[in-house]
Amino acid sequence: MDLINAMPAVLERFPDTILLIAGHGLFESKLKKRVKELNLERHIKILGRREDVPDLLIIADLFVFPSYFEGLPGSIIEAMLAEKIIVCSDIPENQECVTGETAIFFSRGNGAQFSEKIIYALENQQDLKILGEKARKVAKQNFDIHNIAEEYEETYNEVLRKA
Repeated sequence: MDLINAMPAVLERFPDTILLIAGHGLFESKLKKRVKELNLERHIKILGRREDVPDLLIIADLFVFPSYFEGLPGSIIEAMLAEKIIVCSDIPENQECVTGETAIFFSRGNGAQFSEKIIYALENQQDLKILGEKARKVAKQNFDIHNIAEEYEETYNEVLRKA
């Protein structure tokens, strides 16, 4: 809902912006209702469950993630691997994946700051590309299944040596 509520401010500065929201859940009908209330059907597309998220990331200029709570934010990791500029809430789970060198943070629930950060990212896309490039490197290092498997194997071998 925070993202939908942020869109009028974003559209004032970038009137051709299209927001794609992929995913589904109990809140979907409330989101659609809010889009309609704001008369933003032309600018906000709620896509539901998608199998083509990598394709959506390819066409995206930014990845925006205003989550209040997460486990491991897999969608942020996907955006990192796609080298996207990431604008996300400052919750601890997000900060475990990205830092100020790989993403732009805003205070969770702060709608004005959220809008400002999105606008800043859109205004400075060329300069901020480096964030996405760094994010991909971090994701490959920290979340690649082969690297994780090697780390587990090293840990198990170390435990076995001490036994």
